[in-house]
Amino acid sequence: MTSKAELSLADLPFLVLERFPKPVYMARCEELAFRELSSEQFFDQVRAFSLGLTALGLRPGDRVALVSDSRPEWVIADLAILTAGAVTVPVYPTLSAQQLGFILVESGARFAVVANAAQVDKLHEVTGGVPELETVVLIDGDAQGGSFTTLSMPSVVESGRKAL
Repeated sequence: MTSKAELSLADLPFLVLERFPKPVYMARCEELAFRELSSEQFFDQVRAFSLGLTALGLRPGDRVALVSDSRPEWVIADLAILTAGAVTVPVYPTLSAQQLGFILVESGARFAVVANAAQVDKLHEVTGGVPELETVVLIDGDAQGGSFTTLSMPSVVESGRKAL
């Protein structure tokens, strides 16, 4: 690990694993139970998702729109993006398609990580005006891309694990 003066947000997953190992680091409330992640599972998902995004062509300095409600996958995606050297562009999931399109154009986002198919539908409404958008990663569910490639978060995590 680097000295304290050299630490950045991208170092956070490594720091968590090294200094704060926990059997239950975070949890998501689901219909009848909690889905729990240990600090080791959290670190593994951040690392694998970061490597998966890099395998898709994400480069340092690229912008990645993150359109999701608060959930563990939001944190995992944010830290994976930062770990890859890219820039997170957080977007409220309640914004209209036109507002989302404006943010994507102004930020120059090449990638987007979205919560569900409803967010993909918004992207379909505005993709003609967002030529930079190449890849959309869907946290939950399935959707088809229009002018962009659509992948599931688990498939990107799996490709990152294979790259490891």
